[in-house]
Amino acid sequence: MSTACRHQHHWSRRSTDDFAGALGMAYTHRPDLAPTQPMLDDYKKRGVSWATYEERFLELMGRRGIENGVPRELLDNAVLLCSEDRPHHCHRRLVAEYLVQRWDSVTIEHLI
Repeated sequence: MSTACRHQHHWSRRSTDDFAGALGMAYTHRPDLAPTQPMLDDYKKRGVSWATYEERFLELMGRRGIENGVPRELLDNAVLLCSEDRPHHCHRRLVAEYLVQRWDSVTIEHLI
């Protein structure tokens, strides 16, 4: 599993499809791997700290049980796309690390 981070790039469906296609992959939209809009707004617009955002998002993934709801084969040799310029404040990194802790034989490579 890889997390792809691109500086100040806003992924549209077309650019996402194009990027995935260039990698020989298909794009799959998974809202269950994303924070809620209010949670994201609290962090991006209302000044909630990264630590608080991270804690809330990890709790949300736990409540959603993504390790049971996401087919493992879907993320085999997959790329999780994010618009952050570095992985340290990337919610896709949190998804990848969450799954690494719950699944065997998963590795993360950040594409910066």
